[in-house]
Amino acid sequence: MILGIVLVYSCMELVIAIVESDFIVDYFSHKKAPNVVGFSCNSIQDDLQLLKNLNRQGMTVSLKKLKDDTDIHNLATNNGVGIFIDIRCYKIGYVESILSQASNNRMFDELRCWLILSSDLDKVSNIIEDGNFGMSTDFVAAVQLGSKRYGLYDFHNIYKERGKKPRIILLGNWLKDRGLQIILKDKALRRSNMQGITLKASFYKPSHKPENMGYEEYFQDKTYGTLDGSSKYGFNILRHLSNIYNFTLRAVESSAWRPGDSVGPVGRDVSNGSADFTGTALVITYKRLDIVKFLHHAWPLRTCFIFRSPQPKNIKVQEILRPFANKVWYLMITILVISFPITIMMVRIEEFGAFLDGVSHSFLIVIGTLCQQSSTMSMKRLSTRLFFLSISIYSYVMYTYYSCSVVSARLDEPIFKINDSLNQMSKLRLKLGSEWFAAAEFFIKGDDKEHQTFFDNHWSKLPEDKKFLSPEAGIQLVKDGGFAYHTRPEASYPIVEKNLNNREVCELMEVHAMHRDAQSSFGTSVNNSVTEIWRIGLTKISEVGLRNHQILTWTYRKPKCDLSIPTSSSIDMDEFAPHLILLIVGMLASVILCIIEMVVVKCKSSGECKTIKILSEFILCRGKISHGV
Repeated sequence: MILGIVLVYSCMELVIAIVESDFIVDYFSHKKAPNVVGFSCNSIQDDLQLLKNLNRQGMTVSLKKLKDDTDIHNLATNNGVGIFIDIRCYKIGYVESILSQASNNRMFDELRCWLILSSDLDKVSNIIEDGNFGMSTDFVAAVQLGSKRYGLYDFHNIYKERGKKPRIILLGNWLKDRGLQIILKDKALRRSNMQGITLKASFYKPSHKPENMGYEEYFQDKTYGTLDGSSKYGFNILRHLSNIYNFTLRAVESSAWRPGDSVGPVGRDVSNGSADFTGTALVITYKRLDIVKFLHHAWPLRTCFIFRSPQPKNIKVQEILRPFANKVWYLMITILVISFPITIMMVRIEEFGAFLDGVSHSFLIVIGTLCQQSSTMSMKRLSTRLFFLSISIYSYVMYTYYSCSVVSARLDEPIFKINDSLNQMSKLRLKLGSEWFAAAEFFIKGDDKEHQTFFDNHWSKLPEDKKFLSPEAGIQLVKDGGFAYHTRPEASYPIVEKNLNNREVCELMEVHAMHRDAQSSFGTSVNNSVTEIWRIGLTKISEVGLRNHQILTWTYRKPKCDLSIPTSSSIDMDEFAPHLILLIVGMLASVILCIIEMVVVKCKSSGECKTIKILSEFILCRGKISHGV
């Protein structure tokens, strides 16, 4: 009789072990877990059979017996781990120790799925450690309801840090004949209701907020345009997120940025629990990765030095010759050479005095006519008048083309540009200043050699009282020229568009104080339990176009340089210098010739310079011979 009872009991245990093995295999196959760590109550033979069944499904399995010194963290370090514990045969203290280790090591996340086997749901409720439960936690209790049936209950806590209690919901059932039947399908969707809890977002102190206006009101008010655009963008994106997950958003101001702090007050607010996420998006840096978990690309953050590109100060000798091509100049010289003998002949026909006077007067007539001057010579013959008229028309046409070329060159003069480099900008010897905002010097200093060299050699040497200027004052100095202003485009470009003309806008240059393609991101604490659900929400916001809409709302485009509008700056001394040099050379030559003539006249009158007298008489004699005297 006793032997029969023992045999029946053994058979029942074997049946229960087989059923339990099938249930565990079905559950983790449904979860598609590549790795399984288990603490069972079965015999070694039953554990071996379970291991084989799980291996057949392509899973790597580790089966242990629970002890007081079991280290769950070392056993389940891989991602995608399924963990099951049969608490029906272990001391409660052992189970509580395992769950406490898991909580301390943040193992209740989206990378691990938990299965607790029990005969009583209340027993599971009393021992769970939900301090790090969140929206992505996958923690299921399987309660045995018979020899061939299990009831599955889902445990989760939306946000225990904000005072929420765990919720227990029937997830589904498992029957030997029917297998796994899950009632609740979409975990993210059913946990998306955060029941109106208040979550804090940390923002840098707004630089333009009126004293009598609250943060929420200021961040939604478009009266102040794109000022503090990154914080306004962050608040409105998180407001969309609060509508998706039904929580109340509260904006809090961060502390002041401490000198030498490379993380920043907003990043430290989320790391120490003062805020749930960053309202002002942060640039992703190596030092911030240790204390901030970044969620989703957000604001296209950029700061830059803006300045009017200084034009080259070298003397532009080519300005005189540039209107005509070389071939045209050669042809003009050829025409002049041909014109001189013809003019001399015409002057001789008009019986114009001595030979030298005729040559000199012919030269003056040709040059004067080409320079749009008149002539005092009395032209009696038709041939002379026709020749003079031809030269005048030629001079008019040439002068017209020359003038048009000069004017068009001035209107279409290319603007001097430099590379987008702090090193190149420093060579221009510009005065420096910056708009004040929390991370201004952090962006200027950067983390590469070029930025640090610029910071040490130029920016750090500025007096503290001259480093920071308001956008209005900074843009006025930029307009005056010789000044580079470090600013955020959304703060300064509205002023640029209002105060600078088209030519000044076209001369405006940007040198970025940080990488052009730098992206900022919303962040939360490294150990936050709702990270995954927030990433899903921010991705949805981006996919439906709300992110782009907010970026367009709170950013300001660079004022457009309209190249169709002809503009020209005043002619400076560098451009006019060649003309002055030409005038000065002519004046000096005339003075020298005048002195020589005075010396010659004096020598002739006094008879002291015999050589000059003989030479002059020889020239005059040749002149008389040519006149037939």
